[in-house]
Amino acid sequence: VMLAVEVVSPGTRRRDRLEKPGHYADAGIPPYWRVQKNPVHVYAHQLAEGRDELAGESAEGLYRAKPVGIRLRVRDLTPCTRPG
Repeated sequence: VMLAVEVVSPGTRRRDRLEKPGHYADAGIPPYWRVQKNPVHVYAHQLAEGRDELAGESAEGLYRAKPVGIRLRVRDLTPCTRPG
C-alpha cells in the first residue's frame, strides 16, 4: 500500500483520530490521509523514523502524495453545487 485515505465517520471519529494513524504507521504505510466531512478538512500523516507524524492539515489547498503522484484539492471533496 502506497497511500491510505480514511474518511472519518461520526461513530468512529475518536478511533479514526487517535488510533488509526498508529495502525497505519505500524503497517509501514508511508502517507496516510484522514478526511473529515462537514466541514471538509484533510489531515496528512507520514512516517518519520517509523512513527506517525502529522505532516499538515488544511480545509483548503492541495495535497500531494509523492510516492504515488496523487494530487488532491480539498475543494474537490465538497459537494458540487449546480445552478438550478
